[in-house]
Amino acid sequence: MIMNNIKQLRRQARLSQLELAQLCGVHQTAISQWENGKTNPDMETLMLLSGIFNASIDTILGLDVPNAATLVPLKAYLEDDSIEFVDESDICEYIPYIPEYGKKEDYFGLKISDNSLSPTFIEGDTLIIRTNCEISDNDIALVGNKERSFLSRVKIFTDGIFFMGEKPEDDVIYFANDKLKKSHVNITGRVVQLIREL
Repeated sequence: MIMNNIKQLRRQARLSQLELAQLCGVHQTAISQWENGKTNPDMETLMLLSGIFNASIDTILGLDVPNAATLVPLKAYLEDDSIEFVDESDICEYIPYIPEYGKKEDYFGLKISDNSLSPTFIEGDTLIIRTNCEISDNDIALVGNKERSFLSRVKIFTDGIFFMGEKPEDDVIYFANDKLKKSHVNITGRVVQLIREL
């Protein structure tokens, strides 16, 4: 059996097998055979896939060891707009993901268990969170304090930072730069990938 990352890359691109088949000019059966390791695409199709997925041919074929798909732990669940973390010893589900940078330990999964953040995130979505990274303007970050953790869009200004929810009724929280350092608010990481089952 030939191992490759086509299925994972297709899901990350939020494409169905049929949509990918249409982009590649092949039958959907070919996509299924590639994903099941029965065959590999020819070189011309690999170059096309490389452009679609913005990935190297080695990554597509699973030959690029540093960037090969790895399993990241599903460490948290969001329900009723609140995030619950799983104890490390109780982690029993892992998500295949191809890290862009950093160590695989810098990534974990967060499962959306309801529609409290709809339409941005819906029940069944899995978010890949990267920790130990810089947060940029307009990122969706995992933010927390002693009482709770939550997802928030981040708006960065020269004198401070705004945390804004995805829904109009959500509170907007502002911290001046000097106040943020003294507060108990911690930015755990940022959302780097949304995985939605089609």
